[in-house]
Amino acid sequence: HLHVIAAFAPKREVRRFAANRKCAQMPGGRAIRICVDAREFMGSRKTGIGRHAENLLRPLLNEPGLDWVFCAHDNGLLPASIRDSAARCVRLPAAPTPFVDQVALPRIAARERADVLFSPYYKTPLFGPFRKIVTVHDIMFLKLPEFSAWRRAVSALQLRLAVARADLILVDSVFTRQELCAFLPAIARKTETLYPCLDPGWGGGAGEGDAETVRGRFAQGRPFLLYAGNFKPHKNVRLLVEVFLDMTRDGETANRMLLLAGGDPRHMPEIEARVADGGGGNDVRLLRDIGDDTLQALYRAADWTVTLSAYEGFGYPVVEAMACGCPVLCHPNTSLKEIAAGCALSVPRLDPPGVREGLRAALALAPNERAALIARGRENAIRFLDGSTPRAFLAHLERLTGT
Repeated sequence: HLHVIAAFAPKREVRRFAANRKCAQMPGGRAIRICVDAREFMGSRKTGIGRHAENLLRPLLNEPGLDWVFCAHDNGLLPASIRDSAARCVRLPAAPTPFVDQVALPRIAARERADVLFSPYYKTPLFGPFRKIVTVHDIMFLKLPEFSAWRRAVSALQLRLAVARADLILVDSVFTRQELCAFLPAIARKTETLYPCLDPGWGGGAGEGDAETVRGRFAQGRPFLLYAGNFKPHKNVRLLVEVFLDMTRDGETANRMLLLAGGDPRHMPEIEARVADGGGGNDVRLLRDIGDDTLQALYRAADWTVTLSAYEGFGYPVVEAMACGCPVLCHPNTSLKEIAAGCALSVPRLDPPGVREGLRAALALAPNERAALIARGRENAIRFLDGSTPRAFLAHLERLTGT
């Protein structure tokens, strides 16, 4: 019954916290005003950064003593949780990004008398009469060969400037903190690990129906493996497709399909072409821009969630799948060792033989061992559902503003 605890206990805990705590206020009784750079919210297309920001801020939108101002190019792209709250929305001008970053955004924050400007990524105005919080999700742009030398140089400069001017730097994992502080040791004193979180109800609802209904709608009534995320090179989606199709031709997948949920405009054509070239049109299906209800239903109905990512600052799909009761198969590297916490089956190597070995082990896992893995995954996911992340963020706000 761990999924029941995860779905309902955190909500009660957050309500008790809000009811029993003293309201945060600035001197003179004024609420703390937080200006949020909300450009990462993109309507129905949810990026990892947008998902993180919404999950972090939603529980605090109606918190007494906090006054929220969201800045975006199109306020209609903000999540309903923000638009339906007491938060105010301010439209950013249609102008080049550097101008918005360093002129328009700080002017709005100053005009709104913001006490804090929160950026959900690693850039922030260099100047302004307010405290600055930035978020560094990872520094893969300095680590992976898929990024050009020019991109690395520009991103490194942007990162250095942002963290130098920030009053607080939030990172998604202990792994990312270690990576960042090894790159810039001087910022360690103002860098804090704050795990991303899920909505307390994640994984607990009926959503799109039972597993049989979901398989009928998305997988021709067949059992399936699920990948969720973008298709960038370090995710190794092409490798997953190729190994899966090879195993299907060899009769090793027992009539299962592979569903790829998410994608991104730049890399989608390559994966579509690989599926077509491999004759996998009947065995691999791509699902673009699906909503959270559908995603949760897919997790609950999947035999396994598979990720072959070579680098993660956090790894949302691993936690999302575990919270939904879906066992996870991944290569335990970077932050995934920390986030999966020994509750996932391992792919030994990110090459065709290693991936095939991992998939074979998953498909052959005994039912009792699979059930035990699911139970450990649910228990692991509770720490991302318990409301501790928004509370920690609130504590940082109060510390920065001296309330």
